[in-house]
Amino acid sequence: MLNLDRLDAISFTKGCYTGQEIVARTQHLGRIKRRTLRYRLPARPELAPLAGLSLDGQKVAEVVMSATRDAAVELLAVTSLEALGHTLLAEDGREAAQVELPYEIGSR
Repeated sequence: MLNLDRLDAISFTKGCYTGQEIVARTQHLGRIKRRTLRYRLPARPELAPLAGLSLDGQKVAEVVMSATRDAAVELLAVTSLEALGHTLLAEDGREAAQVELPYEIGSR
């Protein structure tokens, strides 16, 4: 869910290493259910870590970190793949629009 596979930060052929069981499970199940995505809110305040983002009234993402940028707030959130490409709602009602990451994540 941290997109490490997209950053070439994990290896499926290396020997023993931290997180090996999770990586092996991901490789053999063939899918990831959550990804870290980037969102933009129209105004302050920043959202606290673990704040929820929802889609159709259901929590589908948790904020990892947020920061003010150009009078808006940008944040990273661990998000369910079913919410990929949708505008989400913050707990205070502001719309969180998905913005691009500096790398492609795909839907795998």
